[in-house]
Order: sequence, then structure tokens, then C-alpha cells
Amino acid sequence: MKAGEGMVSKRLDQLMAILIKQKKVLTVADYAELLGVSKRTIYSDLDKIKPLMEKKGYQIQTMPGQGIRVQKNTDVATYDNIDDGEEDYYPETRRFILLQRIIIEEIPCQIEDISDEFYVSVSSIRNDIDILNRRYVTSGAQLCVEKMHICIKGSEEQIQRLMLMASEDAVSQSMKLTEIYDDVIVKTCFDIIRSFEDIRKMEIPEHYFNHIVNIMVILTTRCIQNHHIQALQDALLLDKIMEQPNMLLAREILSFITKKITVEFTEADYHYFANYLIADRIQFPSTETIPETEIEIFYRIIHKMEELLNVNIFQYEDIVKNLLLHLHAMVFRLRTGINLQNELLEQTKKEFGSMFELTWFVLDSESEALHIKLSEDEVGFVMIHFQNIVDLEKKSKKVLLICPLGIASSQMVLNRIKNVLPPLDILEVASVEKALRINLESIDFIISTVEIEMRKPTIVVSALMGDMDIQNIRAFYQDIVFQKEKKRSVDKSILSQYLRAENILVGNETDKETVIHHMVTHLVEKGIVQKEYEATLLKREQQGATDNRYGVAIPHGNLNFVNKTTVSIWIGEKPIKWTNHSVHMAIFFNVNKQDLMSCKAILDEIYHLIKSEELEKLFETGITKKNFLECIDWEE
Repeated sequence: MKAGEGMVSKRLDQLMAILIKQKKVLTVADYAELLGVSKRTIYSDLDKIKPLMEKKGYQIQTMPGQGIRVQKNTDVATYDNIDDGEEDYYPETRRFILLQRIIIEEIPCQIEDISDEFYVSVSSIRNDIDILNRRYVTSGAQLCVEKMHICIKGSEEQIQRLMLMASEDAVSQSMKLTEIYDDVIVKTCFDIIRSFEDIRKMEIPEHYFNHIVNIMVILTTRCIQNHHIQALQDALLLDKIMEQPNMLLAREILSFITKKITVEFTEADYHYFANYLIADRIQFPSTETIPETEIEIFYRIIHKMEELLNVNIFQYEDIVKNLLLHLHAMVFRLRTGINLQNELLEQTKKEFGSMFELTWFVLDSESEALHIKLSEDEVGFVMIHFQNIVDLEKKSKKVLLICPLGIASSQMVLNRIKNVLPPLDILEVASVEKALRINLESIDFIISTVEIEMRKPTIVVSALMGDMDIQNIRAFYQDIVFQKEKKRSVDKSILSQYLRAENILVGNETDKETVIHHMVTHLVEKGIVQKEYEATLLKREQQGATDNRYGVAIPHGNLNFVNKTTVSIWIGEKPIKWTNHSVHMAIFFNVNKQDLMSCKAILDEIYHLIKSEELEKLFETGITKKNFLECIDWEE
């Protein structure tokens, strides 16, 4: 059957059904409006169906000035397909139109109105609904009749799955997507995937191509109507963050739609679409397509992270391959101005602050060679690859805190625990109810303020977190985490190697720009940095916030303008608004490119310091240069 013939057959059958069922005389214009075609088409269709109607026992009569009617010849067999079974093309067309109106067009449908429109009984429409529900039962969505009103029930994902199944059925019957959905949306999605093939130099098999276009069209249509995929409430935040690399391709493709059509996608929409991309084998191309000049720079980035983290990254071949493809895609986006928003950026920086800054330093050290300007969103995405490797090496542990108390109490317990665990270890808080239903596979051990039986090593502590609890956590941590590792101690003298009392400034500045200017002027006078360093610090602030919820900012600029690696500190007489938070202190992390490999140790010490209870108490009582030096046991 040629494209379009199926729809013609359905239309002819529908016209015959209407003619046979009609109770009054209708004009050609009436039939044209019912079927959505021209009067000329109706005249042509009448000529085509006349022989078949006569064969079935019906005669088409034209009544001048009135319209058209059908006269039944009782001596000839009736049109069984319509009168009895209603199992030909017409019922199928009617059922699809029913779905189209309820889900796609969102037109309120009364069952009696549908019955009258298609000249069938209410029981026939109910039968249509039953047939559709049985046919698409695996979608999870169901058509229902409530107070004679037809509606759809199910989650958004289930509804979109039903739409996908129904539209694939329609397309298999030679129907076009543009006959089902808005033609602008269809054309936009088609062009985007075709352009994606060309840009990425890849060939998507026709089946997968059509399938993913269908998915995009349905998702876009529903999002325009403000129907979004429901977020996964039971997923751990840490698992959501670690899934970000899988989301990048989905974000990139859907970002092209938002530039052409007014539509917004949620994080859950991206996640939903990403799963279909994986299923349809649509992914970044092989590393063979990456230019050799880029590969060399990417290898330098990986080697630097190897030295900083003290791990053999290249032993993880799959991660390295994905990282190279990710870096290549990142460079492409940054050069072409494609901005992908990292919805979990703040949580990422909060949970992986030290790793985030390390990744920034290394990427920034090669940004000029790559001819790019970094963004925090992209750094956050890249960081996840390195965090995955740290997790594999078990140099960081994922810890779940179960605390049924309020937010304030949970935060107090969380802060005290963070003072015990190393800076690269990850904590997440969950209620008892959530902890019992979530997947704990990624969790190494649990700290709970209530007695609870879990499948993971668990230690119970007091909600007040006394000194004995702290000691117990330390002992428990060492037993669980380091049972097969040699225990390593942190060099407490690292910070003192790079900090001088003369580089701790106290001021009454009221904005970060003035603070930065004050500090750079001082450092230039000392020969520590070059005057161009100030512009790179301000540029870094524009690219993303360097402050955090601990009341401290950690500004840093381009390594090329630092003569000597130094930690310098500004202490405010009063806290000031930095970017997102009010800060008491700014710790300037000034690293010379020759000392890049030392920055992890320095950052670890800085994060130990800013998370400490001692510094928190100084902020509460009033911090000065004198009591700060006492706090860190300063000796010069």
C-alpha cells in the first residue's frame, strides 16, 4: 500500500458509515466539515463509494436544494461490516481520533457527544475504550469514563508511553506524524536529529531515528502543555548527581528545541529522554573522531588529575573513553555557545567541593590551549567522571545519615559528622521512611540517630552527638573503611607552608570587587602575583560563585599570573554578601602553575578549616586576626 492510501480507505469507509447511520439529510458541505476535507473531495469520494454502496444494498440519492441521503434496498444484503461488527477501518480511525482529542489536543469529550458525532451508539464508544485499554495495557495508562466524561489516567510517563504506542500503530498504517502532531514540532525534531547526525558524523539506523523523533515530538508536545515527567522522589541525591554525564546528550539535543520552540524541560524530562537515547543507541561518536591536537590536551588533563588524586586513571579504559568523548563535546559546546544548565550544580559543589575546585584548576590550566572559556556547569559535569574513579578506588565513601528529626537538628548532626570524616567523603541525609525504600547499593555505611535494621553496616548515635558519639564514629569509620587499607594521616603542616601572617588582611569592605582589589594590590606589592591576576579573579567570579554555606569564599584566578604559591586571607570586620552567601572570610587560593600538583593537599586543608567547629564559633563570637591565628595554632 502506498503512503496515503490507508488514510483514503479509512475516509471512504467513514463516509459510508456516516451516510448509512444518518437520520437526516446533510449537505456536501456538512460531510466535508465532518471529515476535514474539501467539498470537491467529497464529490469524488461519493463517486468512488457508489458501486460498493449499491452492492451492499444502499442507494445514494441527491436531493436538489436539500442535500444527500441514502435509501436502503431491502432486497440486497446489508452492509454487515458497518451495521454489525464495526470492525473495518472506520472504528480504528474513530478510536485513534478519540485518543488524539483526549491526550494530544486535550479537548473535553463527553461520551454522548462522541457518539452523536460518529453516528454510533454510546455502547460502541465504550467498546472502543475497552479495546484501546486492552491494546495498550502495557503502557500503564487507562482511558476512563467518569460522569459521562472521557478522561485519561496514569502517570505522565505512562501517558507518553501510550501516545508512543498509538502513534507507532498509526504510522504503521501509513499515517504521517504531521497528521497526528503539530507539523512545526515534528519538522523541528526531525531536523534536529538529522543535524545531530551530520555534526557528530554518525549514522543512526532508520528504526532508531524514527523512534527517537517520535519520542521527542511527544515529549515536546506534552511539555508545551505543561505536562512533565514526575521526578524520582526515591532516588538519592548522590545517585542523581553521578548520573549527570548520561544526561548531557539529552540536554544538548533538547536545547536545540528550546531555541526554536517556546518550551521548557525539567530535570525529570531530561532523565526520561536520556534513557531513550541509550535504548536507541544514540550516543557520542568514537574517540577516533577527536582531533589529535585535542587528544593531546585531554591526556594532559587526565595526567594532571592522576597526580593530584594519586590514582591510575588510565586503568579504567571505559571511563577514560567516556571522559575523552565528554571533553570533546564540552569543547564543542563552549566554542559554539551551547549552554547546558547543570540543575544539580549547587548540590554538586556542596557535596564535592574539594573535587570541584581541583577539576576547575586543571581544566583552567588548559583552557587557553583549547580556546575555551570555562563555565561552572561544564566543570561540574566533568568532575563527575573523576569522582567516579575516586569511588572505584575507594578513596571516598558514601555515608547515609538517618535522622527523623527536623531540619535544624539534622543539620546540627550532619555538621558534626562532617568534622569527623575526610573532605572527599560524601554524606546524605534521609528520613527513616525514605531509607527503608531507597536502593542502598551505592552506600558504604549508615549513621543513624534511631535503632533501625538495615542491610548495610550501621552505627547508632545520639541525636545530641556528644563526644563519645564522635569517638565511636571515628572508630567505626576506621574499622569499616580502612579494614583493607593502610591508614594514612593528613599533613597538618601543609597550610602553614603557604600562609604568612602578613598576608592576612582585615578590612571593612562591603563588596567582593573591593575585597579582591585590596588583596591583589597587597600581593602585587609583595611580588606574589602580577597585576593581571585581578582581572582573572573577577572573571572567575563571573563564571560562577566561589562562596559557600560555611561563610567563606575561596577566590582563585589564572595560574599564569601567580609568581609564588600563597594562601592569603581577608577577614571582614562585618560579614558581606559575596555572591550567594554572606561571608566572614575570603581565603585566596593563589597557585603557581609549577605547584599545581600541590593544590589538592592545600585544598584539603582549606576545606578541613572552613568546616571546623572552631572556625564556626569564631564567626559567631566575632573573628579577628589574632583569634584566627590562635585557632589554627599559628607558628611562624
